[in-house]
Amino acid sequence: MVIIIKNRKRFFTYLLFFVGCFFILFEMFYSSNTDIMPVMNKNDSPCIAIIIDDFGNNAKGTKEMLSLPIKFTGAVMPEMPNTKTECEMLIEAKKDVILHMPMEPHKGKKSWLGKAAILNEYPKEKALSIFTQSLSQIENCIGFNNHMGSKVTENKEIVTELLKEAKRRNLIVIDSVTGPKSVVGEVAEDLKVRYVKRDVFLDSTSDTAKIIENLKKAGKIAKEKGISVAIGHVGAEGGLPTYKAILKTYKDLEGEGIKFIGVSDIFK
Repeated sequence: MVIIIKNRKRFFTYLLFFVGCFFILFEMFYSSNTDIMPVMNKNDSPCIAIIIDDFGNNAKGTKEMLSLPIKFTGAVMPEMPNTKTECEMLIEAKKDVILHMPMEPHKGKKSWLGKAAILNEYPKEKALSIFTQSLSQIENCIGFNNHMGSKVTENKEIVTELLKEAKRRNLIVIDSVTGPKSVVGEVAEDLKVRYVKRDVFLDSTSDTAKIIENLKKAGKIAKEKGISVAIGHVGAEGGLPTYKAILKTYKDLEGEGIKFIGVSDIFK
């Protein structure tokens, strides 16, 4: 006891030192095990991750898009005539494959959603059941994004249920950002799910010049922040004009030092 009293100052100095070391080590361990942001070295090339939506329905531009000599991610709709076939075509073409999950929007016809849509009125259990059934149809599925869905992506209860399942399966979550009040990013952060959001819509137009302009915008964003996520389409929302715009522009972007990657490459 006498020794402790005489060396009280030294004792507390050592105590503070060891406590400080403990918290530093704890923070290092915790951070290394919860980091969900893309791991990109600052010296790496800027990258564009193009996602092409609406595969699965033998839509215009499908075969042409698959012939593109760049890596991209194909988002395949469930319960479509060619869901299985076009998954296999994407895999053969060495593209990433994700589920393009139909979800109810604020505006638009429900008929546009197909047979496997999640509606805002559904209880979370039914929404999860539709989601898991849809995932089972997408071979080599590494993640999902929303088809339409401006209404459902505001429903925190449903979004939480879907993202819990995504985390359980180690899937990547891509928010297509079809509405300004989406809670997907907030829930993904809370659950520590691998998550990215769309930066640019490439098409929803048949004007090739406009699509090229949007591709260049994606390139500019990639240079600013390292990665940009751009969404295009096969079919009526894009198709052949989008294919032609990418084919005409990708070499110029590569000449600027930009790489084209799949969604899976963001988190390597």
